[in-house]
Amino acid sequence: ALDSGKALQKFKEFIKAQGGDERVVDDLSLLPQAKYIRPWIADRDVYIKDLMALDLGLVAMKLGAGREKKEDKIDLAVGIMLGGKVGDIVRKGEPIATIYANDEGKAEWALNEIKKYILLSDEPVERPTLIFE
Repeated sequence: ALDSGKALQKFKEFIKAQGGDERVVDDLSLLPQAKYIRPWIADRDVYIKDLMALDLGLVAMKLGAGREKKEDKIDLAVGIMLGGKVGDIVRKGEPIATIYANDEGKAEWALNEIKKYILLSDEPVERPTLIFE
């Protein structure tokens, strides 16, 4: 389905059925864009030791990517992009994570905050087991 393009076509149908613009699949510039982009750049080769998902999710929520209260509006342009998963190496000069925000103060706050919740190691880290038997 992936090689034939059927999966992509089905994804476009899902988007259209929910009232979205399926053209975003082929043109990402149609998506909302954040005003402030703040990468956390690795100053040396490091391994991702742990990602504190709940805490990172709360930071994203405070950027506007989620709701604290039912009536809160979601900002589709904001969020956190991770540079890898647990066990991955992030090379010097590459982003460990990137903050996308529409408020400069929140962008700076979030960049500092995520450094508490993405734990790094100079030594290789074993990838967690995804399937337990």
